[in-house]
This record gives sequence, structure tokens and C-alpha cells, in this order.
Amino acid sequence: MANLATLTMAHDDPLHDAELGRDAPAAAGAVRSERVFDAFRQLQTAATPYRQLAAVRELNQDIRRLVLS
Repeated sequence: MANLATLTMAHDDPLHDAELGRDAPAAAGAVRSERVFDAFRQLQTAATPYRQLAAVRELNQDIRRLVLS
């Protein structure tokens, strides 16, 4: 899901992509993999131009919590 959100973020629909991305940490569940974390980091990078949107800021917070937990 994180990869899908990253790919579609490039098509300028950041609100939809933030929704997709916010589902991804729950879908990852207890998986603790560098590959999964890298996918989330790529999503954060793709979302950077849209960080002024509340949904994108929330997504970044969710990702930070997942990666740091």
C-alpha cells in the first residue's frame, strides 16, 4: 500500500494518497522490515511537496510512529 500511495502521489492527488498511505501502517501490522520501512520513507519523500495539507502531516506522523516503534 505504501508503494501504491507513493506512485500515485506523483499524479497530484495528495489527499487520496494520504488516505491510502494512512491505511498502510495498519496493513503492515507487526512487520518490522527495512524493506517496509524504506517504502514508508519513500512515501514521506513523495509527500514532501504537500506537507502543508493536514492529511499529509498526519500521514507523516503515523509513519514516524511506525518506524520508531
